[in-house]
Amino acid sequence: MCEEEVFPLAVNYLDRFLSVVPTRKCQLQLLGAVCMFIASKLKETSPLSAEKLCIYTDNSITCEELLVRLLNKTHDHLCSFIPSGRLVLAVKPILCKNF
Repeated sequence: MCEEEVFPLAVNYLDRFLSVVPTRKCQLQLLGAVCMFIASKLKETSPLSAEKLCIYTDNSITCEELLVRLLNKTHDHLCSFIPSGRLVLAVKPILCKNF
């Protein structure tokens, strides 16, 4: 169960990203999962894991896709409105665990 502010924050991230970056429809679920992942890491004391988010998508995305998308295009655009120190602190333990 997510904290009450996680979903609105994820939608905010998704909206901001989509307003700047053209995204194909087939990438929307992956992008939504990335936004939920980041919002959960920043707001929850027990955040969602990458594995759990992949299960919630009925395994239509993999943990590797989630983390690679996070590190590539999404990271550059999200850093403009998330303090980069907080993003690094939120994601670093996950990256160290998975790679």
